[in-house]
Amino acid sequence: MNQGEALPHNLFKAVSYFSGLDDAALNLVAQSAIRRAYDAGQVVLIEGEPCAGLYIIESGWLKVIKIGLDGREQMLQMLASGDIFNGISVFTDSPNQATVSALEPSVLWLVPRAVLLKLIDFIRNSENGIMMRGC
Repeated sequence: MNQGEALPHNLFKAVSYFSGLDDAALNLVAQSAIRRAYDAGQVVLIEGEPCAGLYIIESGWLKVIKIGLDGREQMLQMLASGDIFNGISVFTDSPNQATVSALEPSVLWLVPRAVLLKLIDFIRNSENGIMMRGC
């Protein structure tokens, strides 16, 4: 395992969604994740667009905003290293709930929605298999 693979594994293990996963499942998620770098001011995702997946912040500061009815930007939240975002959209099959942009150079990991849904199915099926064998 090279240094580039070790960082996401540790980063992902700290995420509450992934904290209970065994190493094999965690490695699957880490290998499927896409590393993306953003410059200050660059938009990561736009409210209303289709959800690409769950984002995990490795480094940097980001802001979460919505545009009000008056056309002005409303700050909802600031995000930093170790934070995650877009989980609601991933798990409810809905568009992005807000716009997110980088306030400084930032590195993010995108775990594609399809990977997360497959992981949920795998876990659900594994639990059912364990329960059935225990009967």
